[in-house]
Amino acid sequence: MFSPTTARLPTPSVTSQPILPAVAQIVLRRQRIETAILSAGLGLGVDAEEFTADTLETMLAVNVLGVAHWLEALQPILKAQPGGATVGVVSSLSADRSFPGAGAGYSASKAAV
Repeated sequence: MFSPTTARLPTPSVTSQPILPAVAQIVLRRQRIETAILSAGLGLGVDAEEFTADTLETMLAVNVLGVAHWLEALQPILKAQPGGATVGVVSSLSADRSFPGAGAGYSASKAAV
């Protein structure tokens, strides 16, 4: 449940680092980060004969680096604020097994998380 003081951040692209301005809004409002749930997912299920390295690169950029960019942006704030915070990083069941239509690239990217 959201309270009136809960920060609602814009959702920047997770494949680049303009996440810092979104996190800076929390600092400027002098709000604490109590809990952060980090997850990003893009599945481009392709058959083996349609596979390209670009497809895999796109999935890795979103699914792995998207989470990493947010974690990097949050670290200094979480270290500086008094008290604790909870950070949850969510992957997928596909990290252990591939599902029909998901493709090995998706499973590989989720295992990397």
